[in-house]
Amino acid sequence: MARRIVIVVLSLLALLSLVMSGCTPVPAETPTSAGTEPTAIPEEEKPDTYKIALGTPLTGDVAMYGPDHVTAAEIAVEEINAAGGINGVPVELVVEDDQCAGEGYLRAMTKVNAQGIPIYASGFCSSAVLNACSKAQELGMVFYAHGSNPRIASECGDYTFQTWGNDRDQGIEQVEIVEWLGAEEVAVVYTNNDYGIGVKDGFVEQFTAKGGKVLVEVPVMQDGTDFRTEIAKLKALEPEYTIFEMYGPP
Repeated sequence: MARRIVIVVLSLLALLSLVMSGCTPVPAETPTSAGTEPTAIPEEEKPDTYKIALGTPLTGDVAMYGPDHVTAAEIAVEEINAAGGINGVPVELVVEDDQCAGEGYLRAMTKVNAQGIPIYASGFCSSAVLNACSKAQELGMVFYAHGSNPRIASECGDYTFQTWGNDRDQGIEQVEIVEWLGAEEVAVVYTNNDYGIGVKDGFVEQFTAKGGKVLVEVPVMQDGTDFRTEIAKLKALEPEYTIFEMYGPP
């Protein structure tokens, strides 16, 4: 997973260079007119650093993912700076704890915007992305979001970009596993949030389209601790296979 985050951050830093080029003088390789020599950017007009904000859950239900995100981002920044930064300017990473929650995102975005940082890389949780992307639009801040719910593309504005395929695609891919097992009937248990619903819908749609039967769809709460009712439903049906579209707390 850390390798994936490095790749994401490297692509994000490439985007940062494009954003920053719109905020700085003409790049050194761009001629001002035909037949003239390119003009270098005066050193005094360059900033000391280009800051980029990384929001990740360092506390909250999925805090176990945050430290890996930070480590991977730090590795990517080291590689960029070792290669000369962006137009000779080093990149500085600013880390915010967004708690993978809508309010956490809004708080972090507001704080980052107050520092004049143009890009906020975060969005690890789909529900929080959907709740916060309008704030990015309002602030004119590029929101480089991990969240992968299919609604993000239609409900968020032009400033929000997704870095992962959508949740439905994950569910569709899982059908291949069930087919490999030879299952014709399954039960599905899923986390009742935007992520869990997206994955579940993708799986159910693809599985039933290919002739499979879903015996029951059982929603559970992310922070739930008592699943006796859900287990009773499964026990009554006695499915040969049960698909769990869930993730647990640390």
